[in-house]
Amino acid sequence: MEGVGVWDEVPCVVVKGVCDYPDCHKQKGWQNFGAATTDSAAEALLERYTQTYEVREASSTSPRRTASDAVQDAQQSIGASVHAFGPITGHNVVTGSSIMGGTVTYHFNKKE
Repeated sequence: MEGVGVWDEVPCVVVKGVCDYPDCHKQKGWQNFGAATTDSAAEALLERYTQTYEVREASSTSPRRTASDAVQDAQQSIGASVHAFGPITGHNVVTGSSIMGGTVTYHFNKKE
C-alpha cells in the first residue's frame, strides 16, 4: 500500500515485506525479522539489476520527472521531514543499509 502511486512520480520497484500475521498470531518480535528479510530481498534484487543509461522517450507529452523533482515536491508539501543527502541521479547505487526498530535505511553513494 505504501508504494501506491510512486511509479507516477519516479520509475522504481517497491519491495514490501510481510513481518507478521494480521490475526491472533501477530507478534511484535517478528517485525525486525521481516524488515531484515525485506532488506535482503531488495539488496539481492538490486545486485542483479543492470543499470542502463539509455535515454527513453516518455510515453506522454509531459517531461519525465527525476527523483530529485519528487524529493523537492515532497519537501515542499510536507516540510522538513524529508531529507535528501546529495543529488539523486541514475548514477547513485545502494551500497549498504541498516535496520533499527523495523525501519530500514538505505545508504547511497555515487558509483565511480
